[in-house]
Amino acid sequence: MLAGLLLNALYCLHADRLLERQVSEQIAALKSHGFKVRTAGIVRTGWPLRAAISVQHPIIEDETGHGWGGQHLELSLSPFHPHRIALFFDGAQIVKFSDDLALSTQTIRAWLQLDKNDIRLFFRAPRLQASWPHGAHEAALTLLPVEGHILLRPDAGPDETKLALSLDANAALISPPSLILGEIPQVWVPGWPPRRVHLTAVATQGERTQWLASSGYRRILLQNISAVLGPLDLSGAGTLDHQGSGGLSVHASGLRETVRYWLDHPPISIDQQDENGIGPWLIKARAHLDSIPNAADLPLQVTRGEISDLAPIMAKILHAQ
Repeated sequence: MLAGLLLNALYCLHADRLLERQVSEQIAALKSHGFKVRTAGIVRTGWPLRAAISVQHPIIEDETGHGWGGQHLELSLSPFHPHRIALFFDGAQIVKFSDDLALSTQTIRAWLQLDKNDIRLFFRAPRLQASWPHGAHEAALTLLPVEGHILLRPDAGPDETKLALSLDANAALISPPSLILGEIPQVWVPGWPPRRVHLTAVATQGERTQWLASSGYRRILLQNISAVLGPLDLSGAGTLDHQGSGGLSVHASGLRETVRYWLDHPPISIDQQDENGIGPWLIKARAHLDSIPNAADLPLQVTRGEISDLAPIMAKILHAQ
């Protein structure tokens, strides 16, 4: 047993030095590419029981001031997984992609794997929030809790995959809800907020610009996006430009049960005077409920991250029956 402890201590000492060297090399590489890297100190924290180093208040910024800053980062190596670095981001963390778009969280556990041409990050967090301006206020998407996988290819050529992302969350809080619902009141939607949220997306390389700038991406391909809203099951795909504008095709199932919910729990804000709206149709819906399609495909337009109004699209589908 003593020999095992001694071997582990020697391994941890060796791994500590490897971690320190890798961190120093990465900092030097970032600085050589014009990034500003600042810390309040880097110390060994795991020896003799494990290989770990702690980085206090790390900040990495490009020339525009965009980048990542956090309170504390711990990196560790296990003798059972010598090619995988475990990361623990503790305290407030924020990533600024541009002056308008920021990503924030409190605590993240992650595992970093460095391949020949790829950087892979597997992560898990109790909360992850993206925020951006929306008119005179701020819009936000908060995933609770969330886990995912990020693939980054730093040397990707034009139109090649630069970034791939897969996310799964139990729930998504959207503020304001009109970002998704448009003119449809939130009380109309059973099961709000969205549950069992999944996203798979790929961003292709555009013109080479700053490190995190969204303009560095040519296209964002939403390969699979899905969520559940009570009886309503949504899944779709689409393409966006670097400004978050484009088109989505969404398949919705559970429409009949959603209308049944509206009939059993009538929304208080139905415009009965709008001939193209849902209100007048809903009044007559009970008599021909069985003729309502249970599934439909919804073509949606997205403008700078905001989805086009769903009410006219839903009304058109329902009136067509």
